[in-house]
Amino acid sequence: MSSNDLKFLSVEISPLMRAAVVDDASEMQWAVDVITLSNSRRWANQDLFQAKRDSCIDKIKQLPLTLQIVRKHQDLIFECVKPNYWEDATEDDLDRVIHDLGPLMKHRDPSQSAFRVLDLKDSVVIRTWLEIDGKPIPKTKYQEIVAAFISGLAEQSEAVRKVRDGEMVSSTEIEQIVLLFEGCEHPISIENLREAWGAKRVKLEEFLAHILRGEDLPDWEIKVRGEFEAFIQDNSTFNARQIEMLNALCNYVIDNEAVEKRDLVYFDSFTNIDQNGFPGVFEPNEINRILSFTEALTA
Repeated sequence: MSSNDLKFLSVEISPLMRAAVVDDASEMQWAVDVITLSNSRRWANQDLFQAKRDSCIDKIKQLPLTLQIVRKHQDLIFECVKPNYWEDATEDDLDRVIHDLGPLMKHRDPSQSAFRVLDLKDSVVIRTWLEIDGKPIPKTKYQEIVAAFISGLAEQSEAVRKVRDGEMVSSTEIEQIVLLFEGCEHPISIENLREAWGAKRVKLEEFLAHILRGEDLPDWEIKVRGEFEAFIQDNSTFNARQIEMLNALCNYVIDNEAVEKRDLVYFDSFTNIDQNGFPGVFEPNEINRILSFTEALTA
């Protein structure tokens, strides 16, 4: 055997043999996932690396820290849920991840709430203010100023009055309303509105309805599930397996707020249904239509 053959056996095959001797299927899959991540990093396959990294982090977040056997490894767990850990980890570090966390994978709870790791020094400060033009302003104060300003626009804008009265408005009329925002003492943008109200992915039209006629801001999970149900109903040709995949995608969008094309191929929630992910269940034109739908939903 040549030196290249020996190197191939050492680098590619040897790690797989370590995974093959594991009895538990979930532990074996964990070893294969980490090995695939390591290989993709070495091959500079960034898409595969990021997908496997996110998949590994997702699995780790499902480990119940209430179990003593899991809690014993909590220091490593807290490190592994940081994305930059996987970029900097040595091969010895990854071997430790396989060895220490692999036996825990059978305890994963898919319903486990993802815990949040905060890399803070001494204390946690809840941010209750916005930074506008480099100056802090309390979120409640910003809400009051913006709500009063937008309500006052009804006197000078027919488009604003139509929103207030629950009438349909065109995209052109929305643009006209946005131009009127320039008269406010504090900048009004969709980003500032979302942060001030703590409402992610809420659209401008929904903020206007909330301010002008008191409608509740939509809950993200309820909104996403409703949009997916409507999308599935509008595409009645989907079979049972395709609907199962779309339901998995719905949960993914709720958790991640966005989706990229590579996620449809590599993410565990999809490859558990079909080993090829979305391409194994949908035609390319259907995938493009689904991506267009999710892009509009998460815009």
